[in-house]
Amino acid sequence: MKKRSLKLAGILLSAVMLCGCAVNPGNGAEPVMQEETEPTEESAENEDEDSGKANDREESSEMPEEQDVAAELSQEDYEALYSPVIDEIMNTIEEGYDYEKSYEYLSEGLIERLMYGEKDSLPDEIGYWLEDYSGDGVPELLIGYSEVYETGEQEMHIEDSIVGVYTIKDGKPFMTIEGWARNSYRLMDDGHFYNIGSGGAMNTIIGECHLSEDGTEVIWDSFCFTEGRADGSFAIFSNDSGIADMDISDELDIGEEEFEQIMDEFELRCELIVWLPVRGYGQELNDIDQSYVPDDEAMYLFEDYYRDPTQANWKAFISAAPSDAVLFIITNPGDDLMELVGEPMQVDKATSDVVIAVSLEPDTKLTLEDGEVLFTDDGDIHWNPESDKLYEKTMDRGEAMAFSMVLPEGVPTRAMQVSTPDAEGMFLVATLSGEWDQHSKFITAE
Repeated sequence: MKKRSLKLAGILLSAVMLCGCAVNPGNGAEPVMQEETEPTEESAENEDEDSGKANDREESSEMPEEQDVAAELSQEDYEALYSPVIDEIMNTIEEGYDYEKSYEYLSEGLIERLMYGEKDSLPDEIGYWLEDYSGDGVPELLIGYSEVYETGEQEMHIEDSIVGVYTIKDGKPFMTIEGWARNSYRLMDDGHFYNIGSGGAMNTIIGECHLSEDGTEVIWDSFCFTEGRADGSFAIFSNDSGIADMDISDELDIGEEEFEQIMDEFELRCELIVWLPVRGYGQELNDIDQSYVPDDEAMYLFEDYYRDPTQANWKAFISAAPSDAVLFIITNPGDDLMELVGEPMQVDKATSDVVIAVSLEPDTKLTLEDGEVLFTDDGDIHWNPESDKLYEKTMDRGEAMAFSMVLPEGVPTRAMQVSTPDAEGMFLVATLSGEWDQHSKFITAE
């Protein structure tokens, strides 16, 4: 997968504004800050043409007979085709689950959530996502939610639970994957799905699967499960059917430690989904993706989440982020937030400014380095790093770190290399401009 580069190479300075650069860290090249160029008449005409094409969409509620459905239907068309799933969810939230009623699209895991969740918050807690995971050009509909688990003091773990994966079959939604509490699914980094389930104390199921080309079948890449023995130990079996049946499986010559290592490898490949709440289904995606909370409200939303790491607080914070944001930066926060964030760089607010970096994606690697900004005669800005790295950390989604920053004569002396599963680049560590009284900013990628 080709990585995107960071759009923003620097945060706004009170004295200097740094424009974006695209740099592959570690390749030995110096990052060059590129100047913004005025759009030409030709590029403006192309943009107008592209915009007109995007807006010129025919509304349709039926699948065409042709195979190339991706060329025939727009995002709005697929939203209309999948709307019966969302309608059934919203109606069930409003009316309550009826044991005697027959539901067409509710998965077992979704029913569990609807039965035991709070009615008022369910439309925001249950999310959806549309994306093509089978590769046929037809986006699948994912239904699920995220949960936050506390793993230690000031530490938390965010995990998705996919309770339904739907595709379009014969012109209507078709559920290909069904999840529930003891048989959950999570999205992996290559569009595959991680399955983990349990049938009892001695029975654990793990597997990796993907969708068939038309999205209507599950193909298993790996499937393992344990079965208890009479002596209290357990055997480990494997097959390619996705069914925990010893009669159709081969017993593996591995122990508990190796089995847990396989689980850990699966976990590392899982990535989080930015769920869109079912309450807002059918809204313009641009309206959702471009949402931005001004006047540092995003900083206060993050503070609420860090104090109380609930799913609702995380959604409130992440809804302020552009869709391509990979990092959230806060400079010189209030004392309340400083008390919550660890200080690996031994921050001293009396002698230096403070920067807090918040990871918006899993496996975000941050490397802080000293150096100097070089101004060339032609107006370009180059970053000249020193050999020693000051600090390096791999962060999970929602994790924050604080470090000190000094600006001699208003010029940055530190840069941060950023690498996520989907984006990489660098930006200069600086304070945000006091002219707009701004203390936080999202770092985005293209």
